[in-house]
Amino acid sequence: MKYCKVIFITLLAVAGSMANETDTLFQRLKNGYAFTESMESVKELMQEQRKDGTWPDVKYKKGSVPINHLKKTRYLSQGFNRYCSEASRKDFCDNLKGSVVNSLQYWFSNNKDYVSDNWWSNEIGIQQELAPILFMMWNELSESLKKQMISQFPETPSGNGTNRTWLAELVAIRGIFEKRDSLIELGVNEIVSTIQETGREGHQVDHSYYMHGNLLYSGGYGKVTLSIASHWASVCRGTKFAFNGESMKALSALALDGTRWMMWKGMVDPMTMGREISRKGENKIASGFLPIIENLSAADTLHKKEYDAWNREISGANSLNGCRYFWRSEFMVCRSNGYYISLKMSSRRTVGSEFVNRENSQGFWLGMGVLSLYRHGYDFDNIYPLWDWTKIPGVTSYGVSAQKDKQLTNKSEFVGGLGDENIGVASMESKRPGLEGRKSWIFLDNKVVALGADIKSNLDNEVLTTLDQRYFRTAVLGDKKLTKVTDSVYSFNAVWHDSIGYKSLDGKPIYVKTQNRKGSWKNIGTQKGDESDSLITIVRVHGVTPKDESYAYAIEMNVGSKQFPKWINKKDIEVLANDSKAQVIRYTPKSYVAGTLYEPQTIELKSHRISFSAPCTFLMRQNGSEMHFVLADPTKNLQNMKITVEKITKSKPSLAYSVIVNFPQNLEAGKSVNAWFEL
Repeated sequence: MKYCKVIFITLLAVAGSMANETDTLFQRLKNGYAFTESMESVKELMQEQRKDGTWPDVKYKKGSVPINHLKKTRYLSQGFNRYCSEASRKDFCDNLKGSVVNSLQYWFSNNKDYVSDNWWSNEIGIQQELAPILFMMWNELSESLKKQMISQFPETPSGNGTNRTWLAELVAIRGIFEKRDSLIELGVNEIVSTIQETGREGHQVDHSYYMHGNLLYSGGYGKVTLSIASHWASVCRGTKFAFNGESMKALSALALDGTRWMMWKGMVDPMTMGREISRKGENKIASGFLPIIENLSAADTLHKKEYDAWNREISGANSLNGCRYFWRSEFMVCRSNGYYISLKMSSRRTVGSEFVNRENSQGFWLGMGVLSLYRHGYDFDNIYPLWDWTKIPGVTSYGVSAQKDKQLTNKSEFVGGLGDENIGVASMESKRPGLEGRKSWIFLDNKVVALGADIKSNLDNEVLTTLDQRYFRTAVLGDKKLTKVTDSVYSFNAVWHDSIGYKSLDGKPIYVKTQNRKGSWKNIGTQKGDESDSLITIVRVHGVTPKDESYAYAIEMNVGSKQFPKWINKKDIEVLANDSKAQVIRYTPKSYVAGTLYEPQTIELKSHRISFSAPCTFLMRQNGSEMHFVLADPTKNLQNMKITVEKITKSKPSLAYSVIVNFPQNLEAGKSVNAWFEL
């Protein structure tokens, strides 16, 4: 009998512990929904409510979800949570509770009519509004009403990537409401599963993020997954549901080694947002990551210093320097305190641009080598309605911008790159209907060398390569000085604007135009509002139906206006090849050789002859007798390649050294490798 009593007491203790942990999760989640709005705003919303629980400014239409009805109800419930803890407000609080209950009763009496053709609204959007109402009003609602609300939450998650993260969170929330330990575990474990590295939608092995197929979405859907996962990592800390070490490792890698690199001085790179580039404002503002960083710092104390540094970067600091190439997403970032540069490419393996729900209607050329140059975090704020989308920076294009297909990409498999310290190399064989070309970019500290070759088109459209399209903020310096918008086209060999220098390397002219432009967000997406400002556009022209056109130019960040005349004459870049077989430069100050080989090639230098047995993107540094190669396979199909270095001497026979380089395979195909020669 005494033995049974001990077991009974133990079971009670275990049950109490489980209940306490569930209560801990409940309270932490509830605290996260608390708000600080004024009582007057709550009273105003109550006064606007009709007797049947509806509001006059909400559209109640069969076949759609009047989500603002639930948003207003949520606001009232948050007001109740804040202002109704004191008995002195009994009359006010009784009326406020009545408003919430009246609203919910209306909803569940009519919600069969409110079914959207967008599954997300039905299965996630509604539940995201019901959850805080339940947390705020848990002790005030009838059991029957709570049961109705809880029944809207799923018991099993589905889908991939962020969709699964959203649904897994709702499963865990249902488990908390029902005090079902197994359901909480299922939901939390499924949230964890969506931050693990994968070859499908979600967290990639290079720590970029895919959604809607193989589309880079680190700044959009990736932010949502990071937000939910970091929130639950914080909420579950110190409980039996806490993320384990491997889960925290995956979460911190996605955050610190991926997303953080794609943000700089208060901005989130719009090229990491898919169709959300057509949305105004908040999505591109880095301050939205502050709650994520706070949750990560609470849950992952091992990386607290990194999270603190990231936090400071939101306000304009910079702690990350160098070039990083995300081989899964075909995306390059080069950055320092004085600049941020990114390059967005695509291939048959990835999605370059999407057009969904009428958003990003002009994104035909996104993913075709978009080169974004930032000197300040705000350089491209709200510029996109003003853009001429046929002239996207970095892209070789013709005069079409409307995207009609749901998804578009580059019809080539030759796309790749590498990043090593403060140097990056990227290459892309560009193939779009009626237009082809071969393009390479070499990033050297604060410089970009851009090479294009074998440009050909069979369309009756003028083909051009855009160096830049940005706000017109300072005088333009060149052969003449432009201080005002003229709407005229000027030809230069070199151009300076807003501390950025643009220089032709092949003697062909650069064309500059300044314009006053007006644009509407509705022209590129679904949001309302107009923009107007002055823009400068800098291009190279290849003519109509070009057959074998090329370009070579250099861009340098942080060039002072007084330095510009000397910068024009600086001879630090030597173009060794720029044709259909190879695009290679030598950076003379440091004897770097870098570029792209589209087929097996031999490169002749003054003292060495270097032979490559296969196509590749490469960087070669020489330091005394040591020669260091960084190589990547843009095809992602090679097993290995052979490099032979022949040392040419006048007094002795030539000496040859060879090495076999093995390339990574499977999900790491495209990742760079190193090779060294001791000569």
